[in-house]
Amino acid sequence: MIEFEKRMVALQSGTLTRRDWHRLALAAAMAPWLGACAQAQAVSSSAEAAQGPRWQADPFSLGVASGQPQPDSVVLWTRLRITEADAAQMGQSVGVVCELFADAALRQPVRQWRVQTDAARAHSVHVIATGLQPGRHYWYRFVCGSATSPVGHTRTSPGVNDAVDRLRIALASCQHFEQGYFVAHREIAQRDLDLVLFVGDYIYESTNPQYMLRKHEGAEPKRLDEYRERHAQYKGDADLRACHAAHPWVMTWDDHEVVNDYANDLDRNYTDPQVFLRAGIAAHPGVFSWYPHYVVNDYANDLDRHFSDPQVFLRRRAAAYQAYFEHMPVRLGPDTNNASQMRIHDRMAWGRLADLWTLDCRQYRDHQACPDPMRGGGRVVVGCDALADTSRTMLGAAQEQWFTDGLTRSTKRWKLVAQSTQMSSSGINTPLGRSAFTDGWDGYPQARARLLGSVAQAGLKDVVVLGGDVHMNVAAQLRVQANDEKSPIVASELVTTSITSRGLGEKLLAQIGAADALVLACPEYNYSIAPAMKNALDRASRAPDNALLAGKAVAIMGAGGGMGTSRAQYHLRQVCVFLDLQPVNRPEVFANAFAGGFDADGNLIDDKLRQLIADQMQALLARLAAIRR
Repeated sequence: MIEFEKRMVALQSGTLTRRDWHRLALAAAMAPWLGACAQAQAVSSSAEAAQGPRWQADPFSLGVASGQPQPDSVVLWTRLRITEADAAQMGQSVGVVCELFADAALRQPVRQWRVQTDAARAHSVHVIATGLQPGRHYWYRFVCGSATSPVGHTRTSPGVNDAVDRLRIALASCQHFEQGYFVAHREIAQRDLDLVLFVGDYIYESTNPQYMLRKHEGAEPKRLDEYRERHAQYKGDADLRACHAAHPWVMTWDDHEVVNDYANDLDRNYTDPQVFLRAGIAAHPGVFSWYPHYVVNDYANDLDRHFSDPQVFLRRRAAAYQAYFEHMPVRLGPDTNNASQMRIHDRMAWGRLADLWTLDCRQYRDHQACPDPMRGGGRVVVGCDALADTSRTMLGAAQEQWFTDGLTRSTKRWKLVAQSTQMSSSGINTPLGRSAFTDGWDGYPQARARLLGSVAQAGLKDVVVLGGDVHMNVAAQLRVQANDEKSPIVASELVTTSITSRGLGEKLLAQIGAADALVLACPEYNYSIAPAMKNALDRASRAPDNALLAGKAVAIMGAGGGMGTSRAQYHLRQVCVFLDLQPVNRPEVFANAFAGGFDADGNLIDDKLRQLIADQMQALLARLAAIRR
């Protein structure tokens, strides 16, 4: 593991802005807490570990965790969850002993550390267990007075120059407590792994009653105590605790650890006062076509009603960062000079096999391009001049330079890049241009091109980008210039779906349920239906009483090689009949994709096929009318 670089003091000597003064005041207010990891003192006696409170309720109900393994150290974590039954301890400084063992039976003690913790850090405990052997398995527990924690398992990384033949990673992201259960963590806990790589959205600050299976406690968190309670509720899940106890974790974050779609030092609701002032100038009537309500309703002086004070957001972000640190097995807490900043990006080595970077794609980025003044944050755009701005950054200049320098110097077989979202292009071509979601890498195309261009320039091989966020599985090739088939492929990408958070599947089901009729474009794989289409229909059929599909008219068409998907369509018709869908029989649309019916961009240019499709749509409307009668 390569150590964290020394932190840079954010404030420049000389003039201080209003925001700089605010940050200094914020840091001063939080100074009693800002010690990052408490200094652990070695102890040698189990009897000393037993000294302390006589607990009425288990203070270790949030479990234990380990993370950020190095060849000679690992972070060990817990937090005392003090209830009303032990109210006398809430305001007290409490001593906690961490015990490390070389065997699962806890018969071979390695070392013990004593840590003092208190309410200022929510009684969290971070022990940096040092002096360990590389590539070794260890077991650990915490003792506080009469209470003993569950036993956790961890391991150190191999020596930097050790020959290792594999690295086993579980890639995880996006665990909305309300939208599902953490059974995936139960499975991960049982696997033989080296580490869990979690790439963001560990908690969700938001709620959505439409998809609620279990309920968040309390309102949307904005203050420190509220973020603490949200993290504690997540840690209350037994499967998540088991996964933490089973493996060391390496982590980065995304937006929901603070608030959806925040960027750098602004939340999604921030409205630039200059934009508002321009919108209110009568000499520019065209503005009123897209900004009508803001100009007239509840504006005050030079601010609109949705203006979000950046200073308020920075305080919220500082609270979220502190709570994050208090609940995660990470080495560093919020910046001692600026509590609203916290370094999360890092680099580690796994012997001679791999380098692994964890990037921060949220804290240093430029704000989303071409924001929607009605909602802020990310959105889908087609035309947006800001996307061509070469100065825009996803990582911030310092982190981008740090990453590209390290990447191009790496001599390891594999270069693994963990970041919070999807790097490959996710947009589609439209008649007006290619769509881009501005909160993801598509919203920062020049920054993406710079990173991948550095890979190409250095001639690097075996670069794999690992991401999450988008709630779906993605396997992609990364080109220096996205969507340009002439641009060289320089890396691969694997994106994991969510632990629980709803994704495209739910959106598709909602669209199916709202539709009066269906049109199924049927590709052909191995003489039959594409697996994705079959899975979608199978999932839709699980609704009670087959309510999403039963009785609906459906038209089937397809384009492919050979017989133009006729074999796949034959099988699909059988599936549709079984699912109580009512297929249109005539006309049938079989298009040979390689017989000149499409241009180089995939556009249909065959007039006969166009007419056949038009006739099929008329037949679909007729079938729908008959069903309604």
